[in-house]
Amino acid sequence: MKTTRVARVIAAVVLMVLFAQQPGVGAQPMENVSDLVKALGHALMVKERVRQLEEIEKITRNLDPSIKLDECDVLAVAVFLDTENRETVHFAAMILGNFGKRATVAIPYLERSMERLDAEEDQLLIKPAQPFATQIYVALSKIDGRPIPREMGAR
Repeated sequence: MKTTRVARVIAAVVLMVLFAQQPGVGAQPMENVSDLVKALGHALMVKERVRQLEEIEKITRNLDPSIKLDECDVLAVAVFLDTENRETVHFAAMILGNFGKRATVAIPYLERSMERLDAEEDQLLIKPAQPFATQIYVALSKIDGRPIPREMGAR
């Protein structure tokens, strides 16, 4: 299928951009993650987007703190919190948490996503949201230092 082939090419470009940021890989570090985020926006199928978000999360776990993140790049990831697909929300929250304090502009998106998850669970529209809510609390904790509620697994 042509769409799948295009998505694979985009994913390969995203990974090349991401690996270029990693210390010791041989390329100069990027100033921001614009190319990565722009490529992510082209994934047409939810499964492909989730897979790309998962790959980005893995790579950003050890993102060099000296790499500056443009506010637009952070917001481009934050918009994925407004989707109904919980895996997409999960990985977007993890990426924002990996960005740490550089993602303060995403706090309202994380809070709105948390409110939506709570409302969905209260209305019994979908299965319990705790694993997804926990990841949002973890991201908020990494960004602004707020405590993770005990019921979310805080120690």
